Amino acid sequence: ALPEEFRKEVHQRWVRDVIANGFEALDRLRIPQGATEVQAKSAFELSDKERTELKAKLKEKLGFDTKLTEQIEPGVIAGLVVSIGSLVLDGSLKFAIQEQARAKSKQSG
Repeated sequence: ALPEEFRKEVHQRWVRDVIANGFEALDRLRIPQGATEVQAKSAFELSDKERTELKAKLKEKLGFDTKLTEQIEPGVIAGLVVSIGSLVLDGSLKFAIQEQARAKSKQSG
């Protein structure tokens, strides 16, 4: 188990990176019709600045305002899992670790 302060610092850095670089897929994906509600799951509560930056990035990528709801999910470890309708963008540390584990098992198997 990692110390809480360390986890929080990693989370904040990861969230900044996800907001800055993690929504490129939205340029290529079809957003579900009428999806104006966005749910963000994160290990810690988003700061006001993170929330503002996330909403601005979503508006930039989607072309319209969204209603953002947040959920604290400690299992995310760090980062964000953003759901727009049925579309899920997983920018969490948990997902990154799982992807690495899958890649290693494919190499050895």
